[in-house]
Amino acid sequence: LTRMLARVRSSVNCETTKMMSLDVGKAFVGGLSHNTTEDSLKAYFSKFGEIMNTTVMRDPVTKVPRGFGFVEFKDPSIVDYVARQEHFLDGKKIDPKQAMVPGKGPARVSAAAESPSSEYSGTTKKIFVGGIAPGTTEDFLKHFFATNYGPVDEVVFMYDRNTNKPRGFGFVTFENEDTVDKVVTAHFIEIKGKRV
Repeated sequence: LTRMLARVRSSVNCETTKMMSLDVGKAFVGGLSHNTTEDSLKAYFSKFGEIMNTTVMRDPVTKVPRGFGFVEFKDPSIVDYVARQEHFLDGKKIDPKQAMVPGKGPARVSAAAESPSSEYSGTTKKIFVGGIAPGTTEDFLKHFFATNYGPVDEVVFMYDRNTNKPRGFGFVTFENEDTVDKVVTAHFIEIKGKRV
């Protein structure tokens, strides 16, 4: 009986830790058009359920949208459903995922987000990077993160299908999870005079 109770407690603690890492009911939305506003974001996602709040992230100095934002649903179960669908808003394919609690991995792409059938692990080697300055190359970004934070496995920029120009955001995959923790602790990082 004691062993069985210990296993139950361990399972409950593990599930509680997972839930504490997630910002329940909130979706991170990447790939937003610079024309997308809080109102258009709300109008689009309200067809899935009641919206509590929407935010389009902007550069604090220029006020230019950074290409991502957040949608908070009243019913937290909608986030998982929305993340499994394909979405287009303001002429761009957008990418909603379960948001993370600030300090626990904001803007991380979790294993659960990459593979909907897998269980969320709370660790990842991949981060989303938004607000990348025009003219920045994948090689430059790889060198920047490797020099300042740790070994980088891969950098991938997202490109517009029609123009083949970078869309101002991408993903950086590190060789280990500890490096990701260093990066997300910094929250905002300045690259080529622009906060990302």
